[in-house]
Amino acid sequence: MGEVDSQTRKPHYISAYFVKKESANSVHNDYLFGENEVSVKEEIKEGKIKHESDIFKMNVMVPFPDEEKCSKNIISKWIPPISPHNLIEEKFYHDPWALLVVTIFLNRTSCRMALPYIENFFTNFKGPYDILKTEITELEPYFINIGLVRTRATQVWRMSYDFVHKEWTDVNELYGVGKYAEDAYRIFHLGDFSVEPTDRYLKIYKAWYQMTQSHRQLGYEVPNSQVYLEDYYVPIEHDEDESSMEKAG
Repeated sequence: MGEVDSQTRKPHYISAYFVKKESANSVHNDYLFGENEVSVKEEIKEGKIKHESDIFKMNVMVPFPDEEKCSKNIISKWIPPISPHNLIEEKFYHDPWALLVVTIFLNRTSCRMALPYIENFFTNFKGPYDILKTEITELEPYFINIGLVRTRATQVWRMSYDFVHKEWTDVNELYGVGKYAEDAYRIFHLGDFSVEPTDRYLKIYKAWYQMTQSHRQLGYEVPNSQVYLEDYYVPIEHDEDESSMEKAG
């Protein structure tokens, strides 16, 4: 999973969500770069894309692949097992941009408080391009009831800009991404459990995952537990991510 930079010898991780540029055809390239915008629904009607649910939002630096390459390269082969804790981060494992947005909502905020606003946000914004068509002040109402209004709105906009325009390989190269966001990305999107999270819920998920893996190796059956979010979450805040606030400030 890790690739090593020859100069720094530091391993970096490239998401399966992204594909190589040469894998795209011109139609998808035009759609992605916005020269001749074509909606996904139109492409479905024309038979170029058959399953809308299989096409996740992409880093727009990389052209849309055809359906076969999409199913192999875009949809992450890592699917985090559903824990009895049912963290909201588990739900966004397939979409790195959305996962990072969720971490901005959850920073210093309980899930119970943030969840309605997260749902409303993704009803109106489907990907980073939608954000970049919006002014930062237009994002502020989504954060009024959870605080840090201008800080969060700025983080979402500038992170989305970097996500689209920056040729990044490490997620912490994106604006406002601190330790909590990076750890969530590595665990839930990359399946990288070498991280040592400081956030209490990420610690719980990692400990649960490692325990279930040990039990499976011993031959025990470990069923996935499913708990409805509204029945599980209590109003406890995610730990404050100081590194994120420092970068955003």
